[in-house]
Amino acid sequence: MITRCQTNSIAIGGNMQRSHARGTAIALLLNAVVLNSSVFAQPEYDAVLIEPWNQSYSLATSRAAGINNNNVVSGCASPLTGSCSFLWTVESGKEQVNLGGAINDDGYVAGTSWLRSPDGTLVEMPGLGGARDMNNDRVVVGAVTGRYWGGCRYTRHATVWDEANGSRSLVTDFDVVAAHESRAINNAGEIVGVRSSTGSCGDFEAFYLNVHTGEHIDIHAALLGTTMGLTQAYDINDDGFVIGTGPVDNQVRAFLWSRDDGFTFLPNLPGTVPSYSNPSAINNHGTVVGAAVVNDEWRAWVWDADAGVQDLNDVADGIPADFVIEDAIGINDNGWIIARGHYGSWSPERAIVLIPRTIECQPDMNGDSVLDFFDVQLFLAAFAAEDAAADFVNDGVLNFFDVQTFLQDFADGCP
Repeated sequence: MITRCQTNSIAIGGNMQRSHARGTAIALLLNAVVLNSSVFAQPEYDAVLIEPWNQSYSLATSRAAGINNNNVVSGCASPLTGSCSFLWTVESGKEQVNLGGAINDDGYVAGTSWLRSPDGTLVEMPGLGGARDMNNDRVVVGAVTGRYWGGCRYTRHATVWDEANGSRSLVTDFDVVAAHESRAINNAGEIVGVRSSTGSCGDFEAFYLNVHTGEHIDIHAALLGTTMGLTQAYDINDDGFVIGTGPVDNQVRAFLWSRDDGFTFLPNLPGTVPSYSNPSAINNHGTVVGAAVVNDEWRAWVWDADAGVQDLNDVADGIPADFVIEDAIGINDNGWIIARGHYGSWSPERAIVLIPRTIECQPDMNGDSVLDFFDVQLFLAAFAAEDAAADFVNDGVLNFFDVQTFLQDFADGCP
């Protein structure tokens, strides 16, 4: 409860008491405010490397495969002995387990053709092929390798697996012609992936499928109609927003698509080579991560509607010297990003986790990352309303010292 200081008070509106000292301080505050806006940095990230088990081996690697909304990372790292698979948290580091791969919020992990329960029990998923993603209902998507096709590699058939139905082909069971690979599934059972009429020669066409209703949307046709060109779909969030790539303005660009809003093409990082900017994942807040070739080097990026596209190498603290984050491969709803990178011009791959930094700026009363007169107005309104937001000294009393502290914090700006 906020207590009003009653020293030298006068009546305001017949009931509210305000001290003369506070009134003087507010007058000083208004006289001292400079109307030029002060812009401060947006929240960034702290970078944490996940090292291999065997760091003495010169070619040792580590790779993150998935992250859930409990901030648990699943992956694989060069082992000392036994399994390469790990579960990682920032509090406990790596725990060696018997399977790595996509991980859901209940701690189940889907890797290749096996499902791992939180207690370590393995359940085979015959007919699935390689697992790519899994939702919280333990529905897993992937692709099974088929026969050799001419000059191409082995053909692949998109699949989906769950405990009740086993493995089902998107081609034969859901009539998605030439479905090549199921790449992602959300908690509503909506799948996105690519078709390929030649098997795996790269003639990809993005598609959407609802595994519960059987509804199929040809995202490729929605974008291109009868025009030639490649499209790919990589991920879908629980609101049905799909990320992928497709041709526009003589480039292959990352897009955001939904059935209601259609296509929105995302901006490239400055210096991006045309056709080399690929999204990897989208969370339920609409934040997208991916990778692009910039000045002949792969660089990981993050995009949201407010901040636009940013190079993760420029907005993360704690990146080791001479280390480049080259690809962001996953993001959870807390904004935690899993990525990969390397030292110098080339070195074995390393997994890296980027944890959003919460930078509090108390005088930014409206949270718009700009210190200006509107923040002063809000402070004064909170002060008059006996709102705890104006208690800058945090002592439960609103008085001269809160105004003085606000004024000083306002003048100092924010990081």
